[in-house]
Amino acid sequence: MDNVPFDNQFGRSIAISPDNALLAVSYGISTGISGSAFFGIYSLGDGRRMATLKGDTFTPNLQQIVTSDIYSASEAPLTGALQFSPDSKSLYTSSRSLRQWDVSKLH
Repeated sequence: MDNVPFDNQFGRSIAISPDNALLAVSYGISTGISGSAFFGIYSLGDGRRMATLKGDTFTPNLQQIVTSDIYSASEAPLTGALQFSPDSKSLYTSSRSLRQWDVSKLH
């Protein structure tokens, strides 16, 4: 999953690791009415992609479509933020759920 493109979506959130080695970017890929969250990890030293992490997938149900005018999941489920741990070894992401990712081996 190291080459999941941004497609036609823009990055929603960014975070820089405290050691200034990594940049994390959150973005969503929509397929029909479903959308998936992705988190790209890049080296700040040379700009190359180090990893792609797949977050949650969102598919609205009929009630959500009718009551909140959700007909495309291009923004969902990117409702949260990105945060590196103070020691730069973990990345915390939120889409529909909070996750902790070990990024210590990417340095």
